[in-house]
Amino acid sequence: MHSPDQQTYPICLSKWQWTSPTSEIGELIDYFERMYIGRTLATGCHVAATFPIDLWNYHLSTPFGLPRTTNAVEAWHHSFNATVDCHHTVIWKFLLALKREQGLVEVRQTNYLPGKPPTKRRRSQRSEQALGL
Repeated sequence: MHSPDQQTYPICLSKWQWTSPTSEIGELIDYFERMYIGRTLATGCHVAATFPIDLWNYHLSTPFGLPRTTNAVEAWHHSFNATVDCHHTVIWKFLLALKREQGLVEVRQTNYLPGKPPTKRRRSQRSEQALGL
């Protein structure tokens, strides 16, 4: 299995040719270089990215069964927001929602403790089978 290293992304970018560095695509490339890839200056000095490749690249996490995305966190936020049902709620409604969430967490914990694995959606199971996990 090929594992992209720190040099893969800069090499790919160096092979692309852009007609105008001031175009919108040039601004987008500058942003990605600055935030996620890093860049080499004209002087030959390398400037590290704000978020190193190892931080955001999940390629090496996948074979170990670690999450490939933040979908679980996003799903929890969506569910909790639906429970609260408004953007700026009163503190009492927020506390009731937290208590309800705590109850759900405790139920899940009692299911997990005896070794019962969490149920997965068929779609997730098929994706993991396709990836060989």
